[in-house]
Amino acid sequence: MSSERHYGVGKRFQNAQLDQLNSDYFADVLHYAKHYRRYLVSGEGLLLSGPPGIGKTYAIVALMRFIKSQEGGRFDYYVITAPKLFEQYATRYIEESDTFRGKSLTDTFEGVHGLVLNDLGKEARIKEWQEEEASYRLGRLLRARHEDQKPIFITTNFPLRRARSGAGVTFAQAYGPAIWSLVQEMTCRRSQIEAPSRREEKAQRDLEETD
Repeated sequence: MSSERHYGVGKRFQNAQLDQLNSDYFADVLHYAKHYRRYLVSGEGLLLSGPPGIGKTYAIVALMRFIKSQEGGRFDYYVITAPKLFEQYATRYIEESDTFRGKSLTDTFEGVHGLVLNDLGKEARIKEWQEEEASYRLGRLLRARHEDQKPIFITTNFPLRRARSGAGVTFAQAYGPAIWSLVQEMTCRRSQIEAPSRREEKAQRDLEETD
C-alpha cells in the first residue's frame, strides 16, 4: 500500500483503534476524540510524553483515524518521524515522488489539517549546534502552523516534569522556553503517561507461550 493512502502511517499502526486504548493512561486522547471539532477549529492538538513502548504512537494514530472516519475529505493528516521531518523541512529539498495529496511534503508539514510529529527528540542532537538547529526548525514549523490555526500532535520520550532525583532533561529544557510556550499554546492537553511498556508485555506473553 502507498504511504499516501495511509497518511505516512507504517503497517504496524494502520489498524489502530480508539477502543483499544486503556482509558487509565490515555484519557486525554479519548477526551480529544470526544471534543475534536472544537479543538480543530481552535488549532489545538496534543502532546504525549512517556518512555518508549507504551503506545503513544498507536494512540495518536488511532485518534487521527477516528477523526478521518468522521470527517472524510474535510480532514487529512500526516504522520512523520522527527528525524525525517527535520531533514526534509530544513533543506526544503523533496524528491518529486515525495508528495501527499499532490503537495510536496514541505507544504504538507505546514498545511495539512493534522500533523503528527512522532518521536520528537530522536532527531540528531549529539552536538550543541544540532540542538540549536532542532529547536530552530521546530520553532519555524510551529509558528507557521500556529498562524493558520493548524494543530500539531507530538509524541516524545522527553518528560514534561523534572524527575524527583533531578536527573534527565525535560521537554522544555531540550527545546527552550520559546518552543515550550508555543507548544503549550498549540495543545489543549499535555500528558506525561506512566503506562507499562506494551513491548515488555508482548515479550512476556511470548515467553509464557513458549513455556
